Amino acid sequence: MKNPLREFLDARGETATAFAERLSISSSFLSRLMSGEREADASLIAAISAATGNEVSPDKWVAWWQKLIRGECV
Repeated sequence: MKNPLREFLDARGETATAFAERLSISSSFLSRLMSGEREADASLIAAISAATGNEVSPDKWVAWWQKLIRGECV
């Protein structure tokens, strides 16, 4: 399962750098979030959801994270 934010960005042709700027976070931090190296807190998940028009909902993010920590993501 691919990171839902990565799927959102790829589908729209938006760069992670541009999206990170919209969230006022560094692109390296966003990269670590999307790779699973860092865990997003509730406020950041809410900000991602708002910035994507709820296409990357908190539920989608949490489902991806749970699969990631269980080793079910490639």
